[in-house]
Amino acid sequence: MANRFYEPDAQAQPYNLDSLTTDEFLTLVGQRIRFHRTSGRMSRKKLAEVSGVSERYLAQLEAGQGNMSIALLRKVTTAIGLPLNVLLSDVETDNTEEKEEEGVAELT
Repeated sequence: MANRFYEPDAQAQPYNLDSLTTDEFLTLVGQRIRFHRTSGRMSRKKLAEVSGVSERYLAQLEAGQGNMSIALLRKVTTAIGLPLNVLLSDVETDNTEEKEEEGVAELT
């Protein structure tokens, strides 16, 4: 899953979100949502049920193709237990790194 925007093996990486293109920003947001959803072992179907956002729309969001309203984004982040300000932070948090390490350990 490592790429230019989200590197699970890296230390906290600062991002100047304002410097990203819209496509890059949407990709980063989608990757962060997918990561937190899967690290919490939540299926996309369950997230759709809990958040009230369609599974298809969630798939588009996670793929960086969905341009969701802030109200719907708040429903999604609340459902996965991710504060909206963390999702939109310029820096990956230490909590994110801990979850990443747990996820990697489970996959190996």
